Amino acid sequence: MYLNRKTSTLVQAQEFELSSIDSAQGDADINFALFYFGASKRHKKRRLPIGRLKSSLISAALKFPIMLGRVVPSSDNQGLKVVVDPENPNWPDITEASVDNMSIASLQRNGFAWSRWPRATETIDLAQRPGSPMIGVHIVRYACGGIGVHIKIRHLIVDGNGVWQFYSHWAQMCRNDDVEGATVAGHIDRMAQFFDRLYVSRAVSTGSFDYSVRKFTLTHEAATRLKAVHGQLANCSPEHMTSVLAHNIAYVSTNDLVCALFWRAITRAHYALNPSDPNTCMMLACDMRKRVGLPQTYTGNMSFPLVMHMEKSQMQRHTITDTATWIRQQVNILSPEYVRQMSAFMASPEALQKLISMFHPSNSFFSASIVSGFPMFDMVDFGFGKPTHIDVPPYLTPGFSIWMPTRPTAQSVKAPATSIDIALREDIYQLIISDPEFGEYLEVAY
Repeated sequence: MYLNRKTSTLVQAQEFELSSIDSAQGDADINFALFYFGASKRHKKRRLPIGRLKSSLISAALKFPIMLGRVVPSSDNQGLKVVVDPENPNWPDITEASVDNMSIASLQRNGFAWSRWPRATETIDLAQRPGSPMIGVHIVRYACGGIGVHIKIRHLIVDGNGVWQFYSHWAQMCRNDDVEGATVAGHIDRMAQFFDRLYVSRAVSTGSFDYSVRKFTLTHEAATRLKAVHGQLANCSPEHMTSVLAHNIAYVSTNDLVCALFWRAITRAHYALNPSDPNTCMMLACDMRKRVGLPQTYTGNMSFPLVMHMEKSQMQRHTITDTATWIRQQVNILSPEYVRQMSAFMASPEALQKLISMFHPSNSFFSASIVSGFPMFDMVDFGFGKPTHIDVPPYLTPGFSIWMPTRPTAQSVKAPATSIDIALREDIYQLIISDPEFGEYLEVAY
C-alpha cells in the first residue's frame, strides 16, 4: 500500500489563506491526460511501475502540503482557506482501470481524438463533493502494456504554472524512487498575497446552446509565416499607428497574432448572426508572477484574467496587426497597482455580475489560456520515457480555449506545432472554419 504510518507522520498541521485570485477559480478543476507506451517491440526497455507511480504521488503531495488540505471558510468568513489536518490528511483519490481491447498505438493512429478515448477515463469531479480530495488520479492500463494517467487538481490551489511544477516534482521523485522520507521542509512556500479576498461563484447557465470542443493546430510553418506577414508594426493602418506610437508598442508576439486571428474570426461570426450586438470581448490569462515580484516557483493562482472590450465596428476597420498590437497594448498596462484596482472593482457584486455575464454563449467572447510554452513532455518523465501525447479532456466553457504544445517529432524537434482546444457553438464553428483569414493559418484537427 502506498500509505503507511511513516508517511502519515510527515504531515504537519498548516493553514493556507487563499488569495482573491485563488478564490476566484470557484469550483473548477485543472485536467490533463498523459499517455505512455508500454513494453513492445518499439519500446522494449520500458517498464511502467504503477506502484511507484502511486507512492511517489504521495511523496510529492507531502512536498506541496496544501494538496493534503480541505477548503473551509476563512476566519472572518469573507474568503477561503485550506486547512491541513495531520490526523486526517486529505489524501489524493487514486483509481485504476484496465482496457483490454485498446492500445496506445490505436489511439495514436486516430490522432488521440477524444471520441476514441475509453469511457470513464476521467476522475470524478473533485469540486462537486464536500471535503473532496485536492488531487484525483485515474490510471488506465491498456492491452499493449501502456498507460494513461488522467489527473485533476483543484484550481483553487494552483494555476497552470503550479500544476506543471507539481507534475515535475512528482515525476522527479518517481524517477529517483524517492518514495520514503519525504520532508515538508522542502515544500514551495505560498507567499502572503496583498489582494483583497473575494469568492466568485461561476454559475453561468449555458442555456440550450449546442456547442462542443474543437481542436485546431498551428504548425510552426504557419506561425512563422503569420509573424513574417503580420508581425511588423509597419503593417498597422494609419488610423491605428497613432495609438501604437502613443503607447510605445515595440513589438507583437506570435501569441498576440494568433489571439487576434481567433478573436477576429469569432467576432465576424457573431456579427453575421447578430449584427445588432455592437460589442465583442476577449479575456487573456496573464501570468503575473514577474510583474508583482513573486518567484516563478510560486504555485498559487497568479494568472490574472485581463478582459478587453472592443466595438465590432472598430475591429472591422482593423488589420490583423492592428488587433494584435491593441492586445499587446492592453497586456502592457498590467501592473500590481492595476491588479489591486481590478480586484477592488470585482468586489462589487454588480460589477462582478457584469463581468460574468460576458461569458454567456450568446455574446461575442473569446478567452485564451496559453501554456504552449511549457516544456511539458520533459516535465512528466516518470522514469519510463516521455509521454507520447498530452491532452486535456473536452470540457470547456463556450468561448474558452487552452493552448498546448504537441510532441516534438524527428522533423520538428525545435519547432513542434501548437494544439488549441476551444469550445464553440456549432453555428460559430461553421462560420470560422470558412473564414479565409482564419483558415490561412489555422488547421482543423477534429
